[in-house]
Amino acid sequence: LEAVVALAVAARSAAASAEAAGDRVEVRGKRLAEWITTRAKETNVAQTTILGRIGQLVRANINAMLDSAEDPERMLDQLVRDFTNNIAEAEEAVAQTVGNLRLLEDDHREAQQAQVEWGDKARAAAAKADEARAGGNTAEAERFDELAKIAIRRQISFEEQVRTFETQIAQQTELTDRLKDGLNKLRAKRE
Repeated sequence: LEAVVALAVAARSAAASAEAAGDRVEVRGKRLAEWITTRAKETNVAQTTILGRIGQLVRANINAMLDSAEDPERMLDQLVRDFTNNIAEAEEAVAQTVGNLRLLEDDHREAQQAQVEWGDKARAAAAKADEARAGGNTAEAERFDELAKIAIRRQISFEEQVRTFETQIAQQTELTDRLKDGLNKLRAKRE
């Protein structure tokens, strides 16, 4: 390429000196210089084309290697392994959701028991207050009335917890059922 460019420069300078001398010679040197410049550009394009072809050849060989490495049986085995892993993850999610549901049910049961216990304590305190009033001990009656009020507030608090837990249990049960259904569908697809 450098030699072609040097030749083009020399041809141009020869054509320029022929023109400067006033020769009526048809300026073939100038045309030669243009021809050489055109050939140099074509060589550069050819090099770009060669690089493009080499790139295409490399891509084709890589794709051919990938195609030959793809064994349909191995690909199916990998798909089955991936699907089995997805099922295992789904089973874990279902187990965790069921565990959360059981914890909610336990909390619900404890809140119900506490509600009943605080209701019993409120009734017992109210009964003691009535006995103290009947015995003429007003200070003792007021103290038991105050204890009954505290017990009733706690009973009401546990009643609210019970309602909250019932809502959460319904939502968690629905979620668990949907997850189990999805898991069963995945298992059916695998088989």
